[in-house]
Amino acid sequence: MLFLRNRGNIGNVAAAAVFLSAAFWGLFWVPIRYFEANGIQGAWAVVLLYLPACVILLPLFVYDWRRQSEHLRHALLVGGLVGLGLSCYGIGILYTSVARATLLFYLTPVWSTILAFFFLREPLRWNRWAAIILGVLGMLLLVSGDEQHNFNLGDALSLLSGVFWALGATLIRARDKTPILGMTLFQFLFASIFVIVIAAFLAPLSPPDISVSLPLLSMVAFASIFMMTPSIFLLFWASQILSPGRVGLLMMSEIIVALMSAGYFLPQEYLGMLQWLGAGLILSAAVVEFSPEA
Repeated sequence: MLFLRNRGNIGNVAAAAVFLSAAFWGLFWVPIRYFEANGIQGAWAVVLLYLPACVILLPLFVYDWRRQSEHLRHALLVGGLVGLGLSCYGIGILYTSVARATLLFYLTPVWSTILAFFFLREPLRWNRWAAIILGVLGMLLLVSGDEQHNFNLGDALSLLSGVFWALGATLIRARDKTPILGMTLFQFLFASIFVIVIAAFLAPLSPPDISVSLPLLSMVAFASIFMMTPSIFLLFWASQILSPGRVGLLMMSEIIVALMSAGYFLPQEYLGMLQWLGAGLILSAAVVEFSPEA
């Protein structure tokens, strides 16, 4: 406890929590593609990953209602924005490659830095300007090229997911006294709702086949409750301590895990030379921007 009383130590722990939690999300695509392969329509696979967390968190939220109600409006707003970001990412990964979806989401530091400048009055130093330029150039290269690599619906949703996440992270930082429990619950709840709405808008959405879904429920529940929920808790907690730009940069550990895992298991989802150059620029944006004072 004495270790955590030091503000610098708390910042280091928060940074480590973001880095490790985001690295876990680099494997987010695995259960979705697995459920799809076993007969569960993609959108329902995403919803099934989010709903078990709601079932566990809702009783805790009701039990702590007196404290939660004081911050209800802000928790709803943050949960709605982050949930919309998660839903766009979950659907986007169904329409584009894992690598592209992840890289486009991780333009988050660009949006977070801009939002923090306008809403939190954080200064834009030269390295942050450089990071913005590199990130945007990387995005343009990533979505350029032949028909295989042209900008598509999945890319657009993945890009939007980063914008909504950045908005939510900025609001978390702006009001760091909001209980994490409420924000986490509403994030999963809104994500589940938005996934269904977006998926139904894009294509006919049939009810999930219960005979197919039931055998996988234990695996889904385990991933949702014991892996996804703790990682979101840690990310929200750290976002109350660290600046949105730094959170976005540390979350880029997800890129490493996603690219390595997808490159090994999904060799058909290749990137061309221009796309790899764009990926390199997006990653270099994080390197240029990051510093102990970020």
